[in-house]
Amino acid sequence: GVETSIKEVVDTLAKITNFKGEIVWDKKKPDGQMRRCFDMSKANKDLGFKPAYGILRGLKETVVWFKANRKKARL
Repeated sequence: GVETSIKEVVDTLAKITNFKGEIVWDKKKPDGQMRRCFDMSKANKDLGFKPAYGILRGLKETVVWFKANRKKARL
């Protein structure tokens, strides 16, 4: 339920993954969604779901999981 910019997500993933390349933004297509804010009320109401932690920890844990499972997924 916290609004996060796409740039913030990309920068965070680059830091977490130790990405050393260049991130290039296509300025010809600035009409894309610049920010995201997920409404967690339905998940909470219908499933009783409440996030245990924020986006930074979620991204870190997703990267750790992906690295551990990428060979299984044949990526």
